[in-house]
Amino acid sequence: MRELRIRVLAGVFVIAGVLSWAGARLWSAVGTLPSVPLAAPIVLAVIAVVLLATALSLRARLKAQRERRPGAKGVDP
Repeated sequence: MRELRIRVLAGVFVIAGVLSWAGARLWSAVGTLPSVPLAAPIVLAVIAVVLLATALSLRARLKAQRERRPGAKGVDP
């Protein structure tokens, strides 16, 4: 992994700002938010649970590797 450059961070900030501004203008022009399917929050919750489980597993593997426990599985970059 490399260090994040200020130019990249500034670019992401500008792009997020432009997209937010465009979304606010669209919301103001239309008057209501677009409808969201009923399954969308459920799918997002499932994705969040999978990411949490992966993060906890990775954290445990990195801790075991850092403490040099015998039989600790390595983590590929």
